[in-house]
Amino acid sequence: MANRKSAWGTHSMVFWRFYESQKQRMKKEYGEITDAARAQRSMLAIVRRKGIYEVRIARRRNVLYLEKIGVKKK
Repeated sequence: MANRKSAWGTHSMVFWRFYESQKQRMKKEYGEITDAARAQRSMLAIVRRKGIYEVRIARRRNVLYLEKIGVKKK
C-alpha cells in the first residue's frame, strides 16, 4: 500500500485551512506513517515556496502537529 498516491491538493488543503484559521495549534492524525510523511513533505514544500516562516510543522509517527509561532502577515 505504500505506493498509492493521495488525491491532488489533499495535504495543501489541510495546511491552508489551518493557516487561514484562528487556531494556534492543530493535530492531524493519519492512518499510516507513510501518509503522514507525505503530508509533512507537502506542507514543508508549501512553507518553503511561499516563504511562510510563522508555521512550525512536526511529525511523530503518524501524527502531524502544526503550530503558528508568529503573527500572520498579509
